[in-house]
Amino acid sequence: MELNINTLDFKLHQVATADLISRISTGKALLFTGAGFSLNTENVSGQEPPLAEDLARMISALGEMDEDTSLTYVSEYYLEYKDKGKLLNLLKECFTIKKVSEFHKTICSLDWKRFYTTNYDNSIELSCLQGGKRIESISSIESPEGYYKRSDICLHINGSIERANIESLDGEIKLSDSSYVSPDSFIESGCSL
Repeated sequence: MELNINTLDFKLHQVATADLISRISTGKALLFTGAGFSLNTENVSGQEPPLAEDLARMISALGEMDEDTSLTYVSEYYLEYKDKGKLLNLLKECFTIKKVSEFHKTICSLDWKRFYTTNYDNSIELSCLQGGKRIESISSIESPEGYYKRSDICLHINGSIERANIESLDGEIKLSDSSYVSPDSFIESGCSL
């Protein structure tokens, strides 16, 4: 079945910024971010963190493998046959953020109930800290008992690079097809914050 959609018919709706900020300021709104949120940040290597295809290329090069843009394929192979310590170092280098933009700080300074992200990086935590707010990083392997009422947290659905270690590459840090696609770690964690 083929869909014929004319994207020129899409209209950009104006956002009532004052209304949006008013709703967020109730303290009941959640901020959910993905890869786009890390644009215009700078990692410890002085670069913007890579997106999936670029990360796959980097892992391919690190493992001296044929270049591939499939993160799930490359990471599964790498985790099975290559040095996990080197991969952990690469991930920490790529996803440890040292600089965020003013718009990151502005967004994170709002009165969000909680932060959720699919990103590994610490851009939300750093943005909050630079805006005078401290939040704690947790991942889907955490028990929600100590967190479900708290609002000073950022839940990293695919794992947090700040907390990553070699053991977490096989499950908590979602890189491979078996860890990223499987909802088991999230479902079994009881983490329904």
